[in-house]
Amino acid sequence: MKVRREDTAILRMDPAPKENLPVTTTRITRPNIRAVVWTAIWLVAGGAILLYGGALVHANVARVESDSAFVGGIIEPVQAPTTGLISTHNAEPGMQVSAGDKLFTVQDPALEQMIGLASVQVEHAREDLRQKQAMHAAELARRDDWVRTARAEIARLDESIKSQEEIERNARKRVDSLKELYAKGWIAFPMLAEATDKLAVATSTVSQARIQHRNQSELIDAALSGRGFAGGQVIVRLPEAESAVKFAETAVNLAVENLRVLMQRRADYAVTAGSSGRIVRVMRRSGSNVRVGDAVALFERNSERVLYAFVTQSDVVHIALGDKAQVFFPAQNLTATATVTAVDRAGGFLDDVETRYTWKTARDPLIRHTDRDKTARITLQINDEDKPAAQKVLDLGTPAIVSFKRRWAESMFAALQPLSKGEHP
Repeated sequence: MKVRREDTAILRMDPAPKENLPVTTTRITRPNIRAVVWTAIWLVAGGAILLYGGALVHANVARVESDSAFVGGIIEPVQAPTTGLISTHNAEPGMQVSAGDKLFTVQDPALEQMIGLASVQVEHAREDLRQKQAMHAAELARRDDWVRTARAEIARLDESIKSQEEIERNARKRVDSLKELYAKGWIAFPMLAEATDKLAVATSTVSQARIQHRNQSELIDAALSGRGFAGGQVIVRLPEAESAVKFAETAVNLAVENLRVLMQRRADYAVTAGSSGRIVRVMRRSGSNVRVGDAVALFERNSERVLYAFVTQSDVVHIALGDKAQVFFPAQNLTATATVTAVDRAGGFLDDVETRYTWKTARDPLIRHTDRDKTARITLQINDEDKPAAQKVLDLGTPAIVSFKRRWAESMFAALQPLSKGEHP
């Protein structure tokens, strides 16, 4: 088989170029748009990857971040003040209370028995006082009756004294006139002697009446003062009656004071809220028996806001007291700074009945906690410069994200310090 060759001229050129035309060589290039676009894309992607990697390194190596933080108050257990039975219970979980609101009352059986006996003693003392007052009133009535009779007798004696004095004056005048007649010799002596005897009898009668009047007046004064005798008998016994009344009044006052003290103890067994806040949890209800110091409810105060952040056991060793932290509140879009005030590695394991409620994971409580669980609790206080703004908008339970500075340098320095001294760990 023969192969036929065919040559086709692509460009026809003049074999004899002109001598007067300059010979130049020009290379025309066009930009590669695709290469530029891909180069820019790879640069942007690379920068983003480097930026993301740097952020990851900063977040996981240089910082400790907790997204399980929340705003809380100071949580304290509300304890039973005595051993007894919860009679009234006004606290419910989540209920907002004000300062002075009554939460519950513990009824002490021994105290209630003492209050009952004290009430009986008060009634007995009051009944005894009523009897003593009745006796005193009877003595007063007896005195008043006797004084009334004695004053009537004095009035009779006054009339008698007046009449006897008139008789005495007449007898004295007769004696005087008879003396003149006897001196002149007109009458005999027996007549003068008889008139003189009558004058003596009248004078004696007036004297006796005056003595009786004076004695009766003294007896009335004595009776009005509460003492006195008449005919060998005691007129009244007002001092004894008054003393008995005062003694009974003292007994009533003592019994009432004893009852008041016991009632005050009962009032002290009524537990009230010391400040405004929220009931977090109720462990004992009405009718439950409690001992002194038992936790009945958990109370969260509104007076001061704190932050509770939970981290893992491996991260808690990189946080120390006094560390500054950045806090972000997503719901309010608010950023603040806070200071670590407490680091509790076992905070997630504490019993909330005895202390407080804590962050709970979604794991089965029977499954052993691992390092992935945030069982360490960090307590923070919002710094003073951010506290006024935070207190106005932050409510209890507000979620927060807290970022701590990881203490790498301090930890490594503390670990290498013994080696620098030639010591073996």
